[in-house]
Amino acid sequence: MKKILFLSILILLCVIALACSIVDKDEPPIMEGVEEESIDYEIEKIVLSKGFQSLSPNTEVLKKGTRLKLLVSPGLLESSGVTIDNITKAGNEINIYVRNLTDEEKQQLSTPQILVKIDDPLIKKSDELHFNIVGQNYKPIPLKLDKNQILNKVYSDLKIEPTSIPAIELTKVGDNLIWNISFSNVFNTEDSQFSLVNLDVVVDADTGDIVESIKDNISTYIDKGILLDYIPHKALLYKREYEEDEGDGGYDSLWIYDIETESKKNLYTSRHRISSAQFNPDNEHISFIETGEGVSDIYIASISDEKAHRITPANNLSPKTMKWVDDNRLYFMNVEDSKTILFEYNVDKDKSINKFYVNMDIESFDIKDDDILLVAYDETRRNRNIYVTKDGKDMISIGIGFQATFLSDGSIAYLRNIEKEDKNVLYVYNGDGDTEYKDSEYSIINYFQLGNDDMILTKKDSCNNEYIITRYDISEKTTKSFAYINTNKVFYDEEKILAYIDIAPPIDKDKHNIIYSVDLSRLNAIDEVD
Repeated sequence: MKKILFLSILILLCVIALACSIVDKDEPPIMEGVEEESIDYEIEKIVLSKGFQSLSPNTEVLKKGTRLKLLVSPGLLESSGVTIDNITKAGNEINIYVRNLTDEEKQQLSTPQILVKIDDPLIKKSDELHFNIVGQNYKPIPLKLDKNQILNKVYSDLKIEPTSIPAIELTKVGDNLIWNISFSNVFNTEDSQFSLVNLDVVVDADTGDIVESIKDNISTYIDKGILLDYIPHKALLYKREYEEDEGDGGYDSLWIYDIETESKKNLYTSRHRISSAQFNPDNEHISFIETGEGVSDIYIASISDEKAHRITPANNLSPKTMKWVDDNRLYFMNVEDSKTILFEYNVDKDKSINKFYVNMDIESFDIKDDDILLVAYDETRRNRNIYVTKDGKDMISIGIGFQATFLSDGSIAYLRNIEKEDKNVLYVYNGDGDTEYKDSEYSIINYFQLGNDDMILTKKDSCNNEYIITRYDISEKTTKSFAYINTNKVFYDEEKILAYIDIAPPIDKDKHNIIYSVDLSRLNAIDEVD
């Protein structure tokens, strides 16, 4: 049995050795009776990569056939550049002779990448070739752990749960190599409230041991819950979610957090779920929609006496969206059987009247003076039809998109999805046509107006699980990004430079969202101006 096991291991090792097409050698392999001959090649591009994903020398075949395209990585070097002196062929062996350039003023730690094209009619079956990188004047710097291995060790040792890729740099201090790693917005699992921290870590590159770590708390815990509305500098409106043991869907309670006093109070506890809630403009009342058992109801609650009453009109059991017109009037829409009725509720009179109806399913709406902005639901399209009307009869088409709102000057902002790019762009319509803002790299996920001239955009980084907060000057059409954050829903306090967010820590077994205030001035700054 031992002999069989030994033979199996030996065969496996031989197969691995034969299959390997990546070799780093000072001298090319010598094959008796086979002459080494130079072949034509062209260097297309050289990059001193700081990715550090793979630190060992390797050659990757990007394109097969008689016109090979290779990505040659000589390994981890101190380098100001690299070049290829020669490429030769000896049987199935392809020898790539690489020279390291060492200009002391430009020298840096990197894993160079050389994109090279080989045009040789004798090369037919690239799967049978062995590629040997022959260092002419260097030896790659050996490290036991690459970047991903170092990061996994840091996650484990420090008990952190990152939501995005950290900034990482390999540097030389004296004769030693160290990893400098900076995390932004990570959950501190050693804290029962899962506080958000910035974390700077120094790691010995040879051993993987953590030399130093500094945690900087950037958040303040507020409560468990999901944010629904915000009065700048004054109050947050949010809900807590509860699950029933019987699994009947659970229920919610509605809460207000006073930002000035840092106190919170329960305004209402529902028997069902609360889908949305809003402060009225004078902050004396709250409207909310409760859903359960296939129907929904709309309520008004007085903040001072903490009493709520149902205002759903008889025979209209599907209120879906709502919007305060002023301190005393609330507009809401009942959507049923592809027909939408707009109601106006008067708080003082405690009475609702029917304003108009339209023969379409309205997804969302907004109000500016006598104009009503409608976004029609269409399950087959990401971009919906957007209209403006006064009476539900004369409908002016604005365009296609979603998340449409009036701005303070009466113009209309909305997002539109560019399907080919899977990216959202911002449009502002002012009656004379649309103005487009399109980010070359990021998709715009959310926005809101800040003052008369600015908007705050939340943009998604496609290469990361992070969002970018950006200020957009509407008149100048310029942007400045100023912080990364780990959620797309942000309530922003410009005076205190705070963001109010809710997010579920990935390590929380109950998966409850937690509400935090985050100090944006202590997040990683972004030096970007469009």
